[in-house]
Amino acid sequence: MGTLNAAAGVVSGSGTINGNVDNSSATIAPGNSPGILTVNGNFNNGASGTIAMEIEGTAGAGKADGHDQLQVIGNSTLAGTLDIDSDGSYADPTTRADATISP
Repeated sequence: MGTLNAAAGVVSGSGTINGNVDNSSATIAPGNSPGILTVNGNFNNGASGTIAMEIEGTAGAGKADGHDQLQVIGNSTLAGTLDIDSDGSYADPTTRADATISP
C-alpha cells in the first residue's frame, strides 16, 4: 500500500483511494456534489492542508440534497482547515423551523 502525497491542488471525487493520504498543503474535497471519498489506509491532514465539505441538505452522505463524507479505514490525524460549503437548502438543525429538541 502506497501513499498519496498531496502538496498542492485539489484531490476530489467519489470512490476509494487504496493507500494512505498525506495532505501537507492541498485541498481534499470528497464527493461529486455531494459524495463519499474513502481512504483505505491512514489519513493525515497537516497544518497547511484543507478539507472541503459540501452540506447541501439533510438527505444523508453522498445523496442528492445530502452531504459529503470522508471515510477513513485506518488512523486519522486532523489539523489544518475545515472549509464547509452550505450553499444548498441545508439549515442548522438548531435554527430551522422544523427542528424538535427534546430533553
